[in-house]
Amino acid sequence: ILHRVDYPPARDREAFTARVTAFEPGMDGFFGAISLLDRCMIDRETVIEVVSDIVARAAAQNVKILEPTFAPSEFKLRDTDTGDLGPFTEAVIAGAEQGAHNRDIAVGLRMLIRPRHLTDAFCETYGDVQAHVAEYRQHLVGVDICTLDPINEVPHNPRRLRALCDWVKASGLHLSAHAGEFADAAPVAQAVDLGVERIGHGIRIVDDPAVLERIVT
Repeated sequence: ILHRVDYPPARDREAFTARVTAFEPGMDGFFGAISLLDRCMIDRETVIEVVSDIVARAAAQNVKILEPTFAPSEFKLRDTDTGDLGPFTEAVIAGAEQGAHNRDIAVGLRMLIRPRHLTDAFCETYGDVQAHVAEYRQHLVGVDICTLDPINEVPHNPRRLRALCDWVKASGLHLSAHAGEFADAAPVAQAVDLGVERIGHGIRIVDDPAVLERIVT
């Protein structure tokens, strides 16, 4: 994979590994490493290879049911956006099928929706993300909203977020969300209002007894 990535650290495996692991512990370091690795996803061959390897490794560890989560993305072709999310999603699907072939493992893909996917600018370039989910619905088991917490990214568009969540539930897909990890319990309450079945993290729920009571009951 590394030889196909056209930026310096990727041409040397040791240098690339050192750079990925050099980030300081914490969320900033985590996102920095993820951003660096994301630059490797530059073409169909790479995406298929990565996803297939993830599934194969899971099967080798006797995992029987796997739910890989991926975010709609454009290929990073020398930093030129394609304007089309379809090729990336189709490569993920192909990789999952390839990795599961002749192996005793069931794979269900979850599409992760980030705040930027619901902005006007993103939709103008890549199309409405809800339509994208609908197009590939048969290959998915669920949609994951990441994240409802206020972090260093644009906030979710409330109208598009509500419409997407309502559509996901009506379509029979499972709905989950990341909430209550960084800030307070309010995003957890929002996740409940959106009708999610599963909340990722949710540790800040202890800050608000009323929200905790909602979850318990």
